[in-house]
Amino acid sequence: ETDTIEKPRVDFLQTPSPFRALTDEVEAVEDDLVETESYDTVPDQIRMAVRNAYFERLLEEIDEMATFHEEMIDDLDDA
Repeated sequence: ETDTIEKPRVDFLQTPSPFRALTDEVEAVEDDLVETESYDTVPDQIRMAVRNAYFERLLEEIDEMATFHEEMIDDLDDA
């Protein structure tokens, strides 16, 4: 479970993107899962690899979303 992230609407008109706050939250969940599990057996190691791939992809998607948002804000500033 993650904490709710609340941002004023005006934050969405500025950079850095408020979506970047999601990165810390996702990394905290990832750390909790990695620290609380043992990876002694092959199925556990597979589970760890899948989790790592999931979180890596999720963080990439968040970064892409935040970058797109920041580019749009920069374009608005330039208009």
